[in-house]
Amino acid sequence: WEFPRGLIKKGESLKEAARREIKEEVGIKDIQFIPGFKEWIKFFFKFGGKNIMKIATFLLAETKTKKIKLSYEHKDYAWLEYKEALEQLTFQNAKEILKKANDFLRKNK
Repeated sequence: WEFPRGLIKKGESLKEAARREIKEEVGIKDIQFIPGFKEWIKFFFKFGGKNIMKIATFLLAETKTKKIKLSYEHKDYAWLEYKEALEQLTFQNAKEILKKANDFLRKNK
């Protein structure tokens, strides 16, 4: 379990790419970004026999949409409370992003 993400296309801003990827992957169109939060992680994976490094940047957003329409890239989703989401996430770096987002929201109420 992890967050939607993808590549920035040529000419796109970070927010434009995030908006497009979220729409493509989970069908959410009514994204309102929350100013002041931007975190990133670096990770490695193998592709074509080569080690590839990727940097993923995460923004915080709000939506009123509850019903999700998953793309072929995903198997399932869940809307969870913070503690449940922290337990559900697969990778430690995603858990760290969620912790930072939660801290940001608590400090900026």
